[in-house]
Amino acid sequence: ILVVISVIVAMAAISFPAFTALRARGQVQQTRTLLGALATAVAKDGRPGITCSDDKVRRPWDLDENNEVDGDPGHAQAPALLTSRAPSGYRGLVADTGTNLRQNQLNERLQPIDAWGRPIRITWLPGGFGAADFGLWSAGPDGIDAPNDPGSDDIRSWEAAQ
Repeated sequence: ILVVISVIVAMAAISFPAFTALRARGQVQQTRTLLGALATAVAKDGRPGITCSDDKVRRPWDLDENNEVDGDPGHAQAPALLTSRAPSGYRGLVADTGTNLRQNQLNERLQPIDAWGRPIRITWLPGGFGAADFGLWSAGPDGIDAPNDPGSDDIRSWEAAQ
């Protein structure tokens, strides 16, 4: 019995690092897939701006200008600034575009989140992201936000095909 237990423990010790590495690769791939779906939704929508309740035109999907993709402003956990700026009928990127996400890909504010539970980020720069004027990204496994640092572990929509 001791020999069998020893063999099982040894096999577990050998397989645990491989399982951990496989899980990490899966989280990165899951986030890349999510960014691709969201980038497609933003590109298909094509709105250059949304007229907010204060009559100012702002970039779609970031009406509170915090560089996070908007969730549903009607949700109880929505930030006050988003709620105050949202025009009638605006429900955030996921709901407005009909993007089909699993429940574990949304946080309590109904924002899309990466595999580590952090909101997906968005920014706008004409011609700054390949063929798109917008970029979506995740801070990656380390949680340090560095979208312009090529050496960071951020996952970027404009590099999703790599």
